[in-house]
Amino acid sequence: MSGTMRTVALVALVGALCVACGQQTAPREPSVVRVGLPTVPLALDPHLHNEVVTFQTLHHVYDALTSFDADGRVQAALAESWETRGPTHWRFTLRDGVRFHDGTTLDAGDVVFSLERARAGPDHEIATYLIEIDSVRAIDERTIDVITRVPSPQLLARLAFVAILPGEAPPRLETPIGTGPWVWISADERQVQLRAFDGAWRGRPAFDRAELTVIASPAERVVALLEGRLDVTQTLRPEDSAALEESRIADWVAGPGLQVRYLAMRPTAEPFDDPRVRRAVDLALDRQALVDSQLGGYGSVNRQLVSLDVFGYDPHLSAGGRDLATARRLIEEADAVDARVRLEASRDGPAQIIARQLGEIGLDVEAVELPWDELIERLDHGETDFFLGGVLAVTADASQILDAIFHAPDPKRGYGHNNPMGLAVPELDRLIEESGRALDPRARRDAMRRAMARGLEEHVYLGLYSRDNLFGLRRGLVWRPRLDGFVFAHDLEPAD
Repeated sequence: MSGTMRTVALVALVGALCVACGQQTAPREPSVVRVGLPTVPLALDPHLHNEVVTFQTLHHVYDALTSFDADGRVQAALAESWETRGPTHWRFTLRDGVRFHDGTTLDAGDVVFSLERARAGPDHEIATYLIEIDSVRAIDERTIDVITRVPSPQLLARLAFVAILPGEAPPRLETPIGTGPWVWISADERQVQLRAFDGAWRGRPAFDRAELTVIASPAERVVALLEGRLDVTQTLRPEDSAALEESRIADWVAGPGLQVRYLAMRPTAEPFDDPRVRRAVDLALDRQALVDSQLGGYGSVNRQLVSLDVFGYDPHLSAGGRDLATARRLIEEADAVDARVRLEASRDGPAQIIARQLGEIGLDVEAVELPWDELIERLDHGETDFFLGGVLAVTADASQILDAIFHAPDPKRGYGHNNPMGLAVPELDRLIEESGRALDPRARRDAMRRAMARGLEEHVYLGLYSRDNLFGLRRGLVWRPRLDGFVFAHDLEPAD
């Protein structure tokens, strides 16, 4: 072969190798998992709001000392172990080598800073989970002591909701930085963008990116799922099941849940300042009709503010029957016939049906449906006197609801952070605090039941029904629904 031919052949060989090399190293498209959200998160600061969508969103970025598995059992998270050194003395040992998204290493100082920050802010609703803590101190870089004022049997469960931040975190967060499986990219009123954290202590997520997309309407979320714009979504309606079951694209997933729908009345606002009116509202409600119209068999009547899967639920606390005659008499005695009231609700509940039911006893009810974030803002500013809400005992323990909703507001001690109607009954507060100090599980359960029953006697917060968790899941994914109803992108994996 001549030198010229040899050169040509060599160039051709190198060219072929380069083409092959280029084919082997061409960048692949990043894999993306898409999760549907019913509302926007209320803030980027994980200590501000004790609200479901906000927690679910930010939990992609942050970890806590403990966490819950899909069945609601407490498990280790940033704390790899713990022990009790006395009835009010807890010692936690951190995992070794955990890093924040900015590359800094987690240490005990970050934990002390985060717990103190969460419980110190006057507007930090997460403080309700730390009401029994007296002090927190670092023993060494990986060891923290937590001292409680009284025995705190629910401390491990409550710590699962307190995000751990870097010790240099500012008073107001603009960009979340945690140790969680996802790194924050951006957010607007429509979507949250995340990327997988390669250094996550629990392992890298199965997908490169996650998109959390806000679609308020359940029907529109189903359409997005069927069109491939979502991979999984939550809080669907029973009537959405047919479209999913008939499709070859997505599956209908149902399971037990912890959510309870309830009505709330401000006891200092007319006409609800008369306890006879509040009791009349309770007696006028046809809860079974609400269940039949809203749940399609995926739930049940419930007068309590905790579901039957929650520790402290009382199966003997009857929901009571409808008694229109007594309700009308109470309205007449209270001189509240034709009283005009405004019932505020989010856009996914039976507000119009409730308004019609209350109209049967002489109340003139205007049902107004608002976006969830707008309703929350009105509640925070005391602008709503009558509303339809939902509550989730994510710790699967009634103490969470008793402390946050039924106890009088007491910001310094962390009680009543989710008591927007301002219920304040000293006897009830005493029962709640006594139930929190009981160490024997049976005694604590019975004490919580007594407190719940006493709280319901005020007819300020009225349980309506419990509902199951209803999801839609694109085929080709592996995912197990959680009892608390949260959907986390890192729990999804491609099917083999």
